Amino acid sequence: MHQSPSEIIFSLAPAAGNITNEPCIFRYDYGALQLRPPRKRGRPKGSTKKRNDSTTTVGSHFDFINVTNQSKHVDHESRVKIRRHVMVNYMTLKHKKPKEFKDQLVLPPQVTSVDPFDAFPFRLEPYMHDLLKYYITIGWKTFYSIEKHAEFNPMTDYWIALAFQDSAFLHTLLGCADSLSVDAPWRGIQSRPRATRHLNAAISLVNERIANLEFVTDEMLVVVATIAILEKSRGAHAHWSIHMEGLRKLVHLRGGFSCLESKPLLMGKLQRADLCGSIDAVQEPYFAGRYNPTFSITSDTNILNGGFQQIDDLINLDKTLKLCLTSLEGSMKLMKCLISNKGGRVEAARLRFGLTATQYTLLSAHFYSNHAGREFFRLTLILFSECLFNEKVPSAPVCDMLITRLQNLYRQTHYCLLTAEFSLWAMFLAAFVASNKSLKNWCLLEIVEFNKAMDINSWERTVEVLELFLWDSHLFGEQFRKIWDESFAFHQSI
Repeated sequence: MHQSPSEIIFSLAPAAGNITNEPCIFRYDYGALQLRPPRKRGRPKGSTKKRNDSTTTVGSHFDFINVTNQSKHVDHESRVKIRRHVMVNYMTLKHKKPKEFKDQLVLPPQVTSVDPFDAFPFRLEPYMHDLLKYYITIGWKTFYSIEKHAEFNPMTDYWIALAFQDSAFLHTLLGCADSLSVDAPWRGIQSRPRATRHLNAAISLVNERIANLEFVTDEMLVVVATIAILEKSRGAHAHWSIHMEGLRKLVHLRGGFSCLESKPLLMGKLQRADLCGSIDAVQEPYFAGRYNPTFSITSDTNILNGGFQQIDDLINLDKTLKLCLTSLEGSMKLMKCLISNKGGRVEAARLRFGLTATQYTLLSAHFYSNHAGREFFRLTLILFSECLFNEKVPSAPVCDMLITRLQNLYRQTHYCLLTAEFSLWAMFLAAFVASNKSLKNWCLLEIVEFNKAMDINSWERTVEVLELFLWDSHLFGEQFRKIWDESFAFHQSI
């Protein structure tokens, strides 16, 4: 009898009492067991069906679909393409796993996404780069009229490096640069929103540091000094006084003004902030008692000019006024050497120190309340020092209070103070620095009156009178000639 094939399966490790470990018999009554083979993926062999070339091409990753304004309707085929590409991109991002960086020579993406040149206290915008470029190439000459003739730029050599390390000072420079930018004339900080924003940011940062004060840094001092200068330049004398009171307290906490002598640029910045308001108000400077500069130009008290000799014979100038006069004469000669490229950085530093010392001495001198002639002479020398510096922003009211005081003193004495020649020289100086229109018109009218009183009807004769005092055609010729023309033009118009 034919028996169908069978298989017996035994357990290799039978356990006692377990019926599942007994041998099993499998019979194949209908032949060997037929198992379905695994399904092969892909197109069957011999298939002639082909896909569209646009979808099968490996390099075809993009499809162009017209979605312009003229063709707002998207057909069915284009919609299919859009959905297909969107889903492919979605699935790719979903299954994509981040790779670990095992190569030490390759930087991780967190590092490569950082700008290697972004080393500033805060991220600079494009307009900030433009402002800094303007300030370090053109704008700085407004505040450094002496150093520009000696090829010395304190902005690039000192201040800009300090600003890149401190956010408050960098905000201050940006605000100052925007207020002086060439795209608009000086109209004050109020008309410059960006300048106001940067200066407010600088003030906020300084206030936070003062609230948690541990040490007074150079950056804190220079920020407060610069803001004080800008406040005075826009005519806010009261705000200037507030900043100077705070600056004086910070300097006291630093150890006194004498502790800054090893940093002449920083000390000069504080002196400039002190003098810009003290000169206009004709008051004793804030740092006059802490630091008393000495004359470095000359100590000779001989008056060489014939015009000043007449003034000395008339009012008997004291030693302080004679020292200041001689120092200003030496400063004028040194400035002429710098303009003619006959001096360098040493001469520029010497000139600035001498002029600053003279201004501190003139402001610290006692008020000549009992002698109007000497007081008029002192105010005129202060005006000449400002004309020699010539570092004020055009149309900034930094000497109007001084000129008003000169005007009141002149009227109280019924226009009989000193000689007509000296008064004419003083009116030219006042007209040179005046920003108030009414004050300048008063100076122009007085110039015409003095010319008529001395029977002067030409510019050449006027120069002969100016040469009796501190005068140099290279320094003042062009500006004073313009004032002379304006005076007679204004006199004819009224």
